Amino acid sequence: MHEIPLTDASVDLVYSCHSLEHAFDIVQVLREFCRVLRNDGYIVIETPINYKTTRIDRWDLKSGSEISKILGSNLKGTLHLEDTDLVTRLVVQIKHS
Repeated sequence: MHEIPLTDASVDLVYSCHSLEHAFDIVQVLREFCRVLRNDGYIVIETPINYKTTRIDRWDLKSGSEISKILGSNLKGTLHLEDTDLVTRLVVQIKHS
């Protein structure tokens, strides 16, 4: 996920389910998600939150809003954001600057 073997702007949707917390570099992973997406493409993320991190579960992002902040200027809009006690579910649309 740090170096997705796809060409730039080649897909309409990136789906990440319970994997983002294992990333070595979340910013790089989200950058890759945006890179492979066509303009106005979608990212769907489900990841656990509010847990003790370990050497395998490296990141607790706390909420979908924190993921949105990392996406920054690439974020066109949020279609769905659901935070429970244990998981966040996020669907966002991406734009290319």
